[in-house]
Amino acid sequence: MGLEDWDWRDNVQGTLTSDKYYSPPYSLTKAGAFTDFWCKAEGTLYIPNGRVEFAYLYPYDTWFPEPPELLTRVFFRVVLPPGETTPPSKYYWIKIDPPAKVVVLNYVEHDIYWDIFGQLNPSEWHLYRITWWSVEGVGLVVRCEVKIDNEWYKICDDFIDPGDRYKEEQYNRVGFRLSRGRCIDDIRIYKAI
Repeated sequence: MGLEDWDWRDNVQGTLTSDKYYSPPYSLTKAGAFTDFWCKAEGTLYIPNGRVEFAYLYPYDTWFPEPPELLTRVFFRVVLPPGETTPPSKYYWIKIDPPAKVVVLNYVEHDIYWDIFGQLNPSEWHLYRITWWSVEGVGLVVRCEVKIDNEWYKICDDFIDPGDRYKEEQYNRVGFRLSRGRCIDDIRIYKAI
């Protein structure tokens, strides 16, 4: 996917860098304040149940506390028409916060499985996977995983939202938040069939 496959919050784009990448020749990065962006590529506008996989590089040698708005987020079930660049009001987001040792889904926290997450070197690329699906009588289930030695591991308990919101909306998009030199690469978006 190229930069043109995304709608950028308030038209503030990230940049492609050849200095750091998971797969050549580039990765996507954002210096300074954060920007949000939502995929508008064909087939990605309605994903009520799905998965996003991506490579992620934290730009520092150690995990350290930062303001919550600067932490990288993964957005899903974003109710936003293509071409819109103002922040949406309906969506889910996942935020992984290693210094606080929590993963957050829309303000609900789960402790990180530090025996898994603690194996990660902050300054190396890692593959992450976020999966969400509806279960009748239960609600929305959200799973967060990281790949270590070719195996996927859960990094926290699954989240369950009995409200299972926004799945019937016209748009259910996927997006990200980046800031302060963080890099993302090899984004893959899947829709459950």
